[in-house]
Amino acid sequence: MLCVCRDGNRFEVAALDSYSCPVRKLKATPLKESKVTNHPCIAWAITYIDEHLDERLSLNELAAKAGLSVWRFCAVFRQHAGDSPRRYIWGLRLQKVKSLLASGESPASAALLAGFYDQSHLCRYFKNTCGMTPGQYISRQRSAQAAADCSREREVA
Repeated sequence: MLCVCRDGNRFEVAALDSYSCPVRKLKATPLKESKVTNHPCIAWAITYIDEHLDERLSLNELAAKAGLSVWRFCAVFRQHAGDSPRRYIWGLRLQKVKSLLASGESPASAALLAGFYDQSHLCRYFKNTCGMTPGQYISRQRSAQAAADCSREREVA
């Protein structure tokens, strides 16, 4: 599976199922530089998506603003970004929710800030994607943080 980081680095990641939650540690190896250059319309679309993630983003609007048909936009986007526009958008929203939850935001406000319709929409998507609810994710993050803090205290002592 091909992943492209925000800083432009590309990695080939061991394939899991396409809906795997990035909670698991994956082996990442650098990928050879692609012969295909970035399409300017897709670079613009990715920037636009990043800036307007909390808004409703329709494929028709994105394709029209990029100057491509919807079909062509999806094909070129998948070729250059490594994923369909929808999966790319929902993956970014999920990452944003996880960072908001980790910083102490409530699931309801994290849902609205990340572009979900409401908290129940977030909970359904989060559970289907990661196999746990946002509340369970927060609990696991806190217990992992507590375990890390405990091990650091043992190392210092």
